[in-house]
Amino acid sequence: MALHNSKGKVILFNPAPWTGISFYRRRVRPMGLIHLAPHLEAHGYTVAIIDQFADPEWEKKFEESLEERPVCFGVTSMTGPQLRQAIGISRRVKEKDSGIPVVWGGVHTSIRPVEVLENNYVDVVVIGEGEVTLAELTDALVEGHSLSEVKGIGYKEGDRQFFTGSRPFLDLAQEPDPAYHLIDMANYHEDIMGVDHMHLFGSRGCIYDCAYCWDPVVNQRKHRVTAPGRIVEQMIRIIRDYGIRGFVFGDDNFFIDMEWAHEVLEGIVRAGLDVHLGKVFIRADTASRMGKETLDLMVRAGYLEAALAAEA
Repeated sequence: MALHNSKGKVILFNPAPWTGISFYRRRVRPMGLIHLAPHLEAHGYTVAIIDQFADPEWEKKFEESLEERPVCFGVTSMTGPQLRQAIGISRRVKEKDSGIPVVWGGVHTSIRPVEVLENNYVDVVVIGEGEVTLAELTDALVEGHSLSEVKGIGYKEGDRQFFTGSRPFLDLAQEPDPAYHLIDMANYHEDIMGVDHMHLFGSRGCIYDCAYCWDPVVNQRKHRVTAPGRIVEQMIRIIRDYGIRGFVFGDDNFFIDMEWAHEVLEGIVRAGLDVHLGKVFIRADTASRMGKETLDLMVRAGYLEAALAAEA
């Protein structure tokens, strides 16, 4: 939660994937931003998440946020149409107050950092996992320290770009719970087979090297997991606090570590959560190694469907 002795306000902005508000049946929570926020709060900043994708009052909140002159304005974007909205909102920030630092992160920025940094409306790029990086970067901006001391970023000085090198991957066991309190959970709806779901992440990274995928670049084929018991505890809190009983594991590849995946699913069954687990994507070669025991466990844990992927 926000601290009374805040060092300043940080705005995290989620651009819509197309112009306007989405009334499509699936409005997905901005999980990347929700994971960033606890680190900023721990460093003493007040954080606001503005979601152009799902919040009908985003425009008002955006204008008000600029009046408060945030210490940092963060923007995330995937590759594709979302970039148009991301560039547009960055331009509006700079037109209002050129002194507000605009920082981009997310998958597209991580795979195309040089190209993103060439944009006149972007001051700094965060490459890779941004939780610790963004908090340290914001401290450097507020305290006037050299950005060269912050690992995992790129920045500009005049016409030159500078990159500070990669940062070690996060230890997921030490990561705080996502900051669900910063969004209106009622603005989101992920309808899967008639059940409202929300995304949850138990692991990061994938060991494979599929030609079409961004993951080998960002996660460098490293697979890391959260303790199964902690995942179940998060589900219990979400059920208790928000009444949501549908979950989609958005992991890059949930079934890489079959023993770990079994422990997660068995933990869900033992806890008697009575949840629905939305679509899971499974590599064809992984599915071929699954026996009846695994498939039965998936059903008992609450899986509704699975999609097989042909990899290349």
